[in-house]
Amino acid sequence: MAHIDQIPSLLYLAFVQHKMSIDEGIAWVTEKLERSWKKLCPFAKEIIEEKYVAAKTLLNTAQLSYI
Repeated sequence: MAHIDQIPSLLYLAFVQHKMSIDEGIAWVTEKLERSWKKLCPFAKEIIEEKYVAAKTLLNTAQLSYI
């Protein structure tokens, strides 16, 4: 749940620490969120779903804006 709740930290890790390009960073964070989401139990998904959907929307929008 922490990964889904802390998107800014993941973006910092991708772009600042790992020096990824925009495409690489967005893909990395998106994949990380997917992996984290799949590991959650149904109750945890219920709790964090709104933030998960918002994060996915943000990343998809960022990817489309960059193109």
